[in-house]
Amino acid sequence: MRWLRNCLFVLTCTVVVLGVGSAIPRLVLSGEGVGAYSGEKQAFARFALVYDRDLREWPFPIDPTIARRVTEVSGTHNPRSPCNSEEGPRKGPYYTGYFLGDYKAEVVHYGPFFIPTGKNVFNCDLASTYIFLLPRSAEGAVINILGSVVLIGAFGLAIAAIVVPMFLTLGGGILLVRSLERDNRMVGLAALVSGVALAITELLAIATTPI
Repeated sequence: MRWLRNCLFVLTCTVVVLGVGSAIPRLVLSGEGVGAYSGEKQAFARFALVYDRDLREWPFPIDPTIARRVTEVSGTHNPRSPCNSEEGPRKGPYYTGYFLGDYKAEVVHYGPFFIPTGKNVFNCDLASTYIFLLPRSAEGAVINILGSVVLIGAFGLAIAAIVVPMFLTLGGGILLVRSLERDNRMVGLAALVSGVALAITELLAIATTPI
Protein backbone atom coordinates (compact mmCIF):
# COMPACT_ATOMS: atom_id res chain seq x y z
CA MET A 1 0.00 0.00 0.00
CA ARG A 2 2.93 2.35 0.50
CA TRP A 3 3.60 2.86 -3.22
CA LEU A 4 -0.11 3.52 -3.85
CA ARG A 5 -0.23 6.01 -0.99
CA ASN A 6 2.86 7.83 -2.24
CA CYS A 7 1.57 8.01 -5.82
CA LEU A 8 -1.83 9.26 -4.69
CA PHE A 9 -0.27 11.81 -2.35
CA VAL A 10 1.91 13.27 -5.12
CA LEU A 11 -0.94 13.35 -7.65
CA THR A 12 -3.34 14.89 -5.14
CA CYS A 13 -0.86 17.64 -4.28
CA THR A 14 -0.33 18.28 -8.00
CA VAL A 15 -4.06 18.55 -8.63
CA VAL A 16 -4.48 20.95 -5.70
CA VAL A 17 -1.61 23.14 -6.91
CA LEU A 18 -3.05 23.22 -10.44
CA GLY A 19 -6.46 24.02 -9.00
CA VAL A 20 -5.07 27.01 -7.12
CA GLY A 21 -3.07 28.06 -10.19
CA SER A 22 -6.24 27.91 -12.27
CA ALA A 23 -8.42 29.79 -9.77
CA ILE A 24 -6.09 32.76 -9.31
CA PRO A 25 -6.09 33.90 -12.99
CA ARG A 26 -9.89 33.62 -13.09
CA LEU A 27 -10.16 35.92 -10.08
CA VAL A 28 -7.49 38.43 -11.11
CA LEU A 29 -8.57 38.63 -14.78
CA SER A 30 -12.31 38.40 -14.15
CA GLY A 31 -12.91 41.78 -15.81
CA GLU A 32 -11.25 40.54 -19.02
CA GLY A 33 -9.71 43.98 -19.57
CA VAL A 34 -12.87 45.62 -20.91
CA GLY A 35 -12.96 48.21 -18.16
CA ALA A 36 -9.73 49.77 -19.45
CA TYR A 37 -11.59 51.20 -22.46
CA SER A 38 -14.62 53.37 -23.04
CA GLY A 39 -17.03 54.28 -25.81
CA GLU A 40 -16.66 52.48 -29.11
CA LYS A 41 -13.36 50.88 -28.10
CA GLN A 42 -15.08 49.22 -25.17
CA ALA A 43 -17.85 48.00 -27.47
CA PHE A 44 -15.30 46.54 -29.86
CA ALA A 45 -13.46 44.91 -26.94
CA ARG A 46 -16.72 43.18 -25.96
CA PHE A 47 -17.23 42.21 -29.61
CA ALA A 48 -13.76 40.62 -29.70
CA LEU A 49 -14.42 38.68 -26.49
CA VAL A 50 -17.72 37.30 -27.80
CA TYR A 51 -16.21 35.94 -31.00
CA ASP A 52 -12.98 34.91 -29.30
CA ARG A 53 -14.85 31.96 -27.80
CA ASP A 54 -15.19 30.43 -31.28
CA LEU A 55 -11.46 30.61 -32.06
CA ARG A 56 -9.21 28.18 -30.18
CA GLU A 57 -5.59 27.21 -30.72
CA TRP A 58 -6.08 23.94 -28.80
CA PRO A 59 -7.13 20.99 -31.00
CA PHE A 60 -8.67 18.89 -28.19
CA PRO A 61 -12.03 19.08 -26.40
CA ILE A 62 -10.45 20.41 -23.18
CA ASP A 63 -9.09 23.91 -23.72
CA PRO A 64 -6.21 24.88 -21.38
CA THR A 65 -7.36 28.51 -21.47
CA ILE A 66 -8.24 29.52 -17.92
CA ALA A 67 -8.75 33.23 -18.47
CA ARG A 68 -8.82 35.76 -21.28
CA ARG A 69 -7.97 39.42 -21.38
CA VAL A 70 -8.22 42.18 -23.97
CA THR A 71 -4.69 43.57 -23.95
CA GLU A 72 -4.97 46.14 -26.72
CA VAL A 73 -7.66 48.01 -28.66
CA SER A 74 -6.64 50.46 -31.36
CA GLY A 75 -8.36 52.36 -34.14
CA THR A 76 -10.59 55.39 -34.55
CA HIS A 77 -14.17 56.22 -35.38
CA ASN A 78 -14.76 56.20 -39.15
CA PRO A 79 -18.27 56.78 -40.58
CA ARG A 80 -17.20 55.23 -43.90
CA SER A 81 -15.86 52.03 -42.35
CA PRO A 82 -17.71 48.78 -43.15
CA CYS A 83 -16.88 47.61 -39.62
CA ASN A 84 -19.90 48.42 -37.47
CA SER A 85 -22.38 46.98 -34.99
CA GLU A 86 -25.50 48.28 -36.68
CA GLU A 87 -26.55 44.96 -38.19
CA GLY A 88 -28.84 42.63 -36.24
CA PRO A 89 -31.01 43.24 -33.17
CA ARG A 90 -29.66 45.52 -30.46
CA LYS A 91 -30.10 42.93 -27.73
CA GLY A 92 -29.07 39.40 -26.90
CA PRO A 93 -25.69 37.83 -26.10
CA TYR A 94 -24.14 38.84 -29.44
CA TYR A 95 -24.85 42.54 -29.19
CA THR A 96 -21.92 44.24 -27.49
CA GLY A 97 -22.60 47.93 -28.02
CA TYR A 98 -22.26 50.53 -30.76
CA PHE A 99 -19.10 50.98 -32.78
CA LEU A 100 -18.34 52.26 -36.27
CA GLY A 101 -14.72 52.52 -37.33
CA ASP A 102 -11.46 50.80 -38.15
CA TYR A 103 -10.80 49.03 -34.85
CA LYS A 104 -8.41 46.26 -33.90
CA ALA A 105 -8.30 44.21 -30.69
CA GLU A 106 -6.03 41.57 -29.22
CA VAL A 107 -7.35 38.92 -26.81
CA VAL A 108 -4.64 36.97 -24.98
CA HIS A 109 -5.36 33.51 -23.54
CA TYR A 110 -3.86 32.43 -20.23
CA GLY A 111 -3.42 28.98 -18.73
CA PRO A 112 -2.74 28.10 -15.07
CA PHE A 113 -0.43 30.50 -13.20
CA PHE A 114 -0.94 33.20 -15.89
CA ILE A 115 1.03 31.23 -18.51
CA PRO A 116 0.06 32.70 -21.92
CA THR A 117 -1.00 30.02 -24.39
CA GLY A 118 -1.99 32.10 -27.39
CA LYS A 119 -3.98 35.05 -28.62
CA ASN A 120 -6.53 36.07 -31.22
CA VAL A 121 -6.24 39.34 -33.11
CA PHE A 122 -9.49 40.82 -34.44
CA ASN A 123 -9.47 43.37 -37.23
CA CYS A 124 -13.07 44.21 -38.12
CA ASP A 125 -14.43 40.98 -39.63
CA LEU A 126 -11.01 39.27 -39.89
CA ALA A 127 -9.26 37.29 -37.16
CA SER A 128 -5.84 35.68 -36.75
CA THR A 129 -4.90 33.01 -34.21
CA TYR A 130 -1.41 32.87 -32.70
CA ILE A 131 0.00 29.91 -30.76
CA PHE A 132 2.72 31.11 -28.39
CA LEU A 133 4.27 27.62 -28.23
CA LEU A 134 5.03 27.77 -31.96
CA PRO A 135 6.96 30.78 -33.35
CA ARG A 136 5.36 32.00 -36.56
CA SER A 137 8.73 32.91 -38.08
CA ALA A 138 10.25 29.43 -37.67
CA GLU A 139 10.64 27.29 -40.77
CA GLY A 140 11.90 23.91 -41.85
CA ALA A 141 13.28 21.49 -39.28
CA VAL A 142 12.80 23.89 -36.37
CA ILE A 143 9.05 24.23 -36.84
CA ASN A 144 8.73 20.49 -37.53
CA ILE A 145 10.51 19.58 -34.30
CA LEU A 146 8.59 22.11 -32.22
CA GLY A 147 5.32 21.06 -33.80
CA SER A 148 6.01 17.40 -33.01
CA VAL A 149 6.92 18.19 -29.40
CA VAL A 150 3.79 20.27 -28.91
CA LEU A 151 1.62 17.60 -30.53
CA ILE A 152 3.11 14.81 -28.38
CA GLY A 153 2.72 16.94 -25.28
CA ALA A 154 -0.88 17.72 -26.20
CA PHE A 155 -1.70 14.03 -26.64
CA GLY A 156 0.01 13.30 -23.34
CA LEU A 157 -2.10 15.90 -21.56
CA ALA A 158 -5.25 14.58 -23.23
CA ILE A 159 -4.48 11.03 -22.03
CA ALA A 160 -3.59 12.30 -18.55
CA ALA A 161 -6.92 14.12 -18.39
CA ILE A 162 -8.60 10.68 -18.57
CA VAL A 163 -6.14 8.52 -16.64
CA VAL A 164 -5.41 10.80 -13.67
CA PRO A 165 -9.03 11.23 -12.44
CA MET A 166 -9.64 7.49 -12.83
CA PHE A 167 -6.46 6.60 -10.91
CA LEU A 168 -7.20 9.10 -8.15
CA THR A 169 -10.79 7.91 -7.77
CA LEU A 170 -10.12 4.17 -7.91
CA GLY A 171 -6.85 4.30 -5.98
CA GLY A 172 -8.34 6.59 -3.35
CA GLY A 173 -11.31 4.28 -2.93
CA ILE A 174 -9.07 1.23 -2.55
CA LEU A 175 -6.83 2.95 -0.04
CA LEU A 176 -9.82 4.25 1.91
CA VAL A 177 -11.53 0.86 2.13
CA ARG A 178 -8.65 -1.58 2.48
CA SER A 179 -6.07 0.31 4.52
CA LEU A 180 -6.21 0.21 8.31
CA GLU A 181 -3.79 3.08 8.93
CA ARG A 182 -5.36 6.49 9.56
CA ASP A 183 -2.78 8.39 7.48
CA ASN A 184 -3.37 6.13 4.49
CA ARG A 185 -7.13 6.54 4.79
CA MET A 186 -6.80 10.31 4.89
CA VAL A 187 -4.65 10.25 1.73
CA GLY A 188 -7.20 7.92 0.12
CA LEU A 189 -10.08 10.24 1.00
CA ALA A 190 -8.22 13.29 -0.33
CA ALA A 191 -7.36 11.43 -3.55
CA LEU A 192 -10.96 10.27 -3.99
CA VAL A 193 -12.34 13.78 -3.54
CA SER A 194 -9.69 15.25 -5.87
CA GLY A 195 -10.39 12.63 -8.54
CA VAL A 196 -14.15 13.21 -8.49
CA ALA A 197 -13.71 17.01 -8.49
CA LEU A 198 -11.23 16.82 -11.38
CA ALA A 199 -13.56 14.58 -13.40
CA ILE A 200 -16.50 16.93 -12.85
CA THR A 201 -14.38 19.94 -13.82
CA GLU A 202 -13.25 18.27 -17.03
CA LEU A 203 -16.79 17.25 -17.98
CA LEU A 204 -18.00 20.81 -17.42
CA ALA A 205 -15.07 22.15 -19.46
CA ILE A 206 -15.92 19.83 -22.36
CA ALA A 207 -19.62 20.68 -22.18
CA THR A 208 -19.04 24.45 -22.20
CA THR A 209 -16.22 24.59 -24.76
CA PRO A 210 -17.27 25.35 -28.37
CA ILE A 211 -15.98 22.85 -30.91
